[in-house]
Amino acid sequence: PDGVRESSADPSFVPIAISARAAPREVTLTTRIVDQPEAATLVVGALEPDVSMVTISGPTSAIDRVVKVELPVEIGDHRTDFRESFVPVALDADGAQIPEVEIQPDQVSTDVSVTLRGHQVAVFVDVTGQPASGYQVVEQRTIPLSIVVDGPDEVLDSIVYVYTQPVDITNATEDVSTTVAIDQESLPEGVRILTPTSGEVQVIVQISQQASPQTLPGQTVQVTGLDPGFDASSEPAEIDVIVETSTQQITRLQPGDIVVSVSASGLGPGTYRLRPSVSVPPEMSWIRTDPELVTVSIVESNAFNGDAVPGLGGSGPSADDDVSPEASPIQSPTT
Repeated sequence: PDGVRESSADPSFVPIAISARAAPREVTLTTRIVDQPEAATLVVGALEPDVSMVTISGPTSAIDRVVKVELPVEIGDHRTDFRESFVPVALDADGAQIPEVEIQPDQVSTDVSVTLRGHQVAVFVDVTGQPASGYQVVEQRTIPLSIVVDGPDEVLDSIVYVYTQPVDITNATEDVSTTVAIDQESLPEGVRILTPTSGEVQVIVQISQQASPQTLPGQTVQVTGLDPGFDASSEPAEIDVIVETSTQQITRLQPGDIVVSVSASGLGPGTYRLRPSVSVPPEMSWIRTDPELVTVSIVESNAFNGDAVPGLGGSGPSADDDVSPEASPIQSPTT
C-alpha cells in the first residue's frame, strides 16, 4: 500500500555483547617522554603534571585489562621550560591502548623542565708547514665554526677555544680540505665534546698565489657625467692601470672587469686636467694609473651648433671659446 516501504539487511542478525559497567576507580598517573631529543646538548628534567591520580571508568572487561595509565609528553621544538596539556591513555599488559576506557580528567596540564647543557667554544685550525713558493694562506676555517663541550662548571668558563689536530699544507698550491679530529688531549680533565658527537670537524685552508703589482696596459678612458649638448675626448685615450693581484687572477679577467673613467659632471666647454677613477674586481686592489692625470676636452656637440643646424642663426665661435678653464680640485685615487 501507499506509504509503506520494504527494507532488508544483510546479515539480518548481528551479535551484541553486553558487559557490566565497572565502578569508577582511581589509578596512579605515570609520565613518559615520547620524543626524547636527539641533541646531546638538550636535557629534559622533571615532568610535573597537575594531578598524580586519575579516575578510570568503562566496561568491566576493559577496566580489568588496565595495567597503567600513562601521560605521553612531547618535547617538540621546545628548548626551554614550558607548560602544556597532554592526553592520558590507558594501557594493557602489552602496552597497547584500551580505547574503551574513559579517563578523567581527559587532559592534564604539565610543567616540563628543559635545559641546554655544555659550553660553546671556537675551533682554531692547527696549520703546519708552508704552501709552495709564490703561494700564501688566504683563509683557514672549520665547519662547524664552533663545538659544544661539557664538564665541570668551574672549568668550562675558562675554555674559550680549542684546536684541531695538525693539518699539513706543505708545498700546497690549491685549497686544502680535510676532516680532522679536535685535539682532545689539550682539553682540561673532565671536559668532553658533546657536539659534534664524532669529535671531528671539516677544515678548509684557502691557498692562493701571492699578490704583487701588475700592469694592465691600454685601458680605455671613459668620460662620464657629461651634460647634454656636449662632446668630450680624453688625451691620452688609453692609459695603464697598476693593480695588486696575482697572475692567476689576471688570467681570469673578463672584458669589462676593469673600468677607467673621469667625471665631467657640471663641467662646460673647455680643457681640464682630471684624475681617473678605476673600478676593479674584489680580489684586486687599484694602486695607481699611468699617467695619473689625463686631459679632457669638452666642446659643444654639432647638434647644438647654430652654424650646423639648418634654420638656426648665430655667428661662429667667439674669442671666449679659446679659454680653457681649470677643473675643480683633483681627487687622489684610493686603494
